[in-house]
Amino acid sequence: MIGGVRPELSLQESALLLRVELRRLLAEHQMTFQQWAVVREIYAQEVMPEGNRKGSVAAIAARLQLNRPTMARLVEQLRHDGWIELLPDPQDERSQCMILTAQSRNSYTMWQAASTAVVEESWSTYSRHEQQLLMELLLRMVYQMEREQAVQLGI
Repeated sequence: MIGGVRPELSLQESALLLRVELRRLLAEHQMTFQQWAVVREIYAQEVMPEGNRKGSVAAIAARLQLNRPTMARLVEQLRHDGWIELLPDPQDERSQCMILTAQSRNSYTMWQAASTAVVEESWSTYSRHEQQLLMELLLRMVYQMEREQAVQLGI
């Protein structure tokens, strides 16, 4: 416990509250939280150098820790809504890559702004120095957790 509070509960509560608010804002743009996660991952892959891209359906599902039925449902809904297209994966002809449509690229800035607004609102009570410190600590925590997961997976 830190200051009478269990840190894991504070982190979980913070994450939950941020997610609830982001869901609300995304719903105004006809986008679910999980759909946004997939679109954000596709976008991140599209801006990477071509040789480093891992935009296959399976790779993105693994990064987001989504099971196959959930990912299949998300992909179908995103395709149906005109947000993504599926193309053969140039690195593995047995799989498919997802790319953003022109429509979703145009809307991406709006969705990202909604996501940013949620974080900025929650951070507005902190000074610039406190925000920088919190960001540094969170990044260190994420880095440590990713290292531990890589060790567990033997990567």
